[in-house]
Formats: sequence, structure tokens, C-alpha cells
Amino acid sequence: MGRAEGSSIEVSDEEKDLTSIFVGIDWGSEQHQVCVLDPRRKVLLEAGFGHSGSALEELAQTLFRLGGNDAERIAVAIEVRLPRFGGHPERDYSPRR
Repeated sequence: MGRAEGSSIEVSDEEKDLTSIFVGIDWGSEQHQVCVLDPRRKVLLEAGFGHSGSALEELAQTLFRLGGNDAERIAVAIEVRLPRFGGHPERDYSPRR
């Protein structure tokens, strides 16, 4: 298994072989920041996409193209803020917690 630089998340060699790109999305209310890595951790794309139908369609088409036109070879992680619930303050959801 390998560990992504600066991350506690491990990716197996088998997962690397089955995946063309790894996508991280920081989901915002107006803008979404996207980082795309290849299996060797080379940055293929760092960009912002607006929160509109056309911008999200552009994001989907870009990821599909970078993933070799094979959606099953694209791994995506999205970081979002959960809405306030029961008086508790907003908390970032992260699988590292």
C-alpha cells in the first residue's frame, strides 16, 4: 500500500492499477476547487469551477476526459460542510476524523 503525501489515507497498488485519476473536490456554495492526480501523484489539474449547471457539466466532462473516458476508473472524494443540525455548529466532514 502507498500513502498519499500529507495524508493518512492509504491507496493499495491494486487500486492504483484500477484507477486512472484521483479527484479531490472542496465543495463551496459559489465555487468548487478541484485537484486531479494521476496514480503517481502528478497533478493533472488544479482549478475552480462555478456552482452553475454549465460549470458543473464542464467539470464532469473534464474529469471524464482526464479519466480516459471511463467513469469506473475515476475516484472522487468531496469535502463538504454539513448544515447546522439540532443546534450544533457546522463541522467539516472528513474521513480522517
